[in-house]
Amino acid sequence: MMCSLTFLQRHHPDGQHFIDHIVTRDKTWLYHFVSTSKEANMEKKHPRSPMTKKFKVTSSAGKVVATIFMWCYPDRLPVACPEHQRRSLSCHFDKVMLSHPTQTAGMLNEGVILLQDNAKPHTTQGELGKYGD
Repeated sequence: MMCSLTFLQRHHPDGQHFIDHIVTRDKTWLYHFVSTSKEANMEKKHPRSPMTKKFKVTSSAGKVVATIFMWCYPDRLPVACPEHQRRSLSCHFDKVMLSHPTQTAGMLNEGVILLQDNAKPHTTQGELGKYGD
């Protein structure tokens, strides 16, 4: 709750300038499929041979985690980065900045505010002292 209050207090004096610098991220699970074409599945066979069984499509590599960064503007498209590449958050963010140089020019100079919805509250004494309780 204190974090939300801090965000509101920072928004009040800065207004739209503050909102322009918020970047939120989320993680989602994606299934990875390698589909084959119908022609690739067709086989030449003898007329007397038994019919081949058709199987359901199965995932090739199972699930992968994708990290998605979103701005509050619809023209700034989310960028999905698979977690299995083991890149750091700064590397993901650099990729986003380079893919949208004109829209993110102000953020490079003035910084961004990362907002993470599923962040756990800090309970250490040092962190609690920073927020006034």
